[in-house]
Amino acid sequence: MQSTNPPPRQSTRWAAIELALVVLIVAAFVAGVLPVTEVPALVILGWVSLRRRGLRWSSVGLRRWENGRRAALLIGAGVAYALITLYTLDPLLDRLTGHPADLSEFADVRGNAPMLGFWLLLSWVLGAFGEELAYRGYIMNRISDLAPQRAAQSIAILGSALLFGVSHISQGLSGVISNVLGGLVYGIIYVLAGWNLWVPILAHGLEDTIGFILIYAGRYPGL
Repeated sequence: MQSTNPPPRQSTRWAAIELALVVLIVAAFVAGVLPVTEVPALVILGWVSLRRRGLRWSSVGLRRWENGRRAALLIGAGVAYALITLYTLDPLLDRLTGHPADLSEFADVRGNAPMLGFWLLLSWVLGAFGEELAYRGYIMNRISDLAPQRAAQSIAILGSALLFGVSHISQGLSGVISNVLGGLVYGIIYVLAGWNLWVPILAHGLEDTIGFILIYAGRYPGL
């Protein structure tokens, strides 16, 4: 039966060092020092961390799930959340902050099939797979190692979501808040799936796919 427990806790000293490096990487990306995306650097750091501790990505959830029905329900719940917030919460955030999320970098997808294909590929490789490996598989588990044991799970979900949101600062305050909330959902799905990474990866990828198809069709709200 698939374990519903997180990976065993590791050294807090090394967790603190690694999380300091994580913050530096995210800060470098936000400041424009690290070009394009922070994801490869975080995934490499995660890989080195796992290797140093004699672990693999399967140790933090990159493995086959045992309960297909539960996985499907959680993936569906993640996608449903994204669709509902797209037409409800996101417009509300835009009004409250006074500035809609800046998604102008995706504007050239509209009516452009080659660009749609490009962004779909990139969203699955760097967005769904890369970001979930980095923020849920690696960062969330290292925060859990450092946090007090009784509150580790909640702190890990919140901490990884905050970093995930800040990494989207190019989208403005609305985009940051929306991605923090999305990160919370992915973290909760990850835990409810028995710490299986494929579930948030697929939910994330499907959410991005639907979003880009809506942009391509000229149906994405506010863009």
